[in-house]
Amino acid sequence: MFEIGNTLREARLRRGLTVSECEVGTKVRAKYLRAIEEEHFEVLPSPAYVRGFLTTYADYLGLDGRLLCKLDYLLPGFSKKDRAARAIIEAARAEGALAPGQSVVELTSGNMGTGLAIVCAVLGHPFVAVMSRGNSHERARMMAALGAEVVLVPQAEGGVPGAVSGADLALVEAAAQRLTAERGA
Repeated sequence: MFEIGNTLREARLRRGLTVSECEVGTKVRAKYLRAIEEEHFEVLPSPAYVRGFLTTYADYLGLDGRLLCKLDYLLPGFSKKDRAARAIIEAARAEGALAPGQSVVELTSGNMGTGLAIVCAVLGHPFVAVMSRGNSHERARMMAALGAEVVLVPQAEGGVPGAVSGADLALVEAAAQRLTAERGA
């Protein structure tokens, strides 16, 4: 995969320049140039600066071409999983596997669940996130705030709060399968 930050850093080093020298030449603060090289675009003052700073820095380093980047932190759920969730739901609808208003049930504990909660809310599908009680309470609250029904499955005997074991996942999978059948999801 083409990495913008590494390309800019390598071009700067080939020219024997320090970040401080580039700051003077580009009039872009050094902390922003470092953030661009490290691909921490969220450090920039706002998304509107990304393209301008990238172009200015590339031009200063003598790089020719057009720089493009995906800023996943700007998606509603702050993750590339938002795109994946949308694609999955749209594909299921297009294939007829998901009818309008039909529930979506997912065993989840992460960004895919957040993405599905957002997509399902927008497209009118009730979303049921099935999670282990060992998962983050904050994640469960966030999905509920996004409109998901959150089903918390008790941990297996001896389960450690904050950790999800294979036995916990088996219980969550069984609960998700049961809810899928019950709700015709």
